[in-house]
Amino acid sequence: MSETTVIKKDSYYRDVLKKFTAHKLAMIGVAIIVLEVLLVIFLPMILKLDPYTGVQRQTRPRAFPWDR
Repeated sequence: MSETTVIKKDSYYRDVLKKFTAHKLAMIGVAIIVLEVLLVIFLPMILKLDPYTGVQRQTRPRAFPWDR
């Protein structure tokens, strides 16, 4: 009887992911893009920006128009 050894191969996408994560510059690029996307999503909430005008909302009502 002959013995056959079965070598399990990774899928194409797993192989691509392994090679991509081994490349340091590519991972830095992904980190920068993820950071930018998170900032775009959460920075208007943190800075209390009005989403329609892009102007910062007032935190308190003003007594006079010239009172800033």
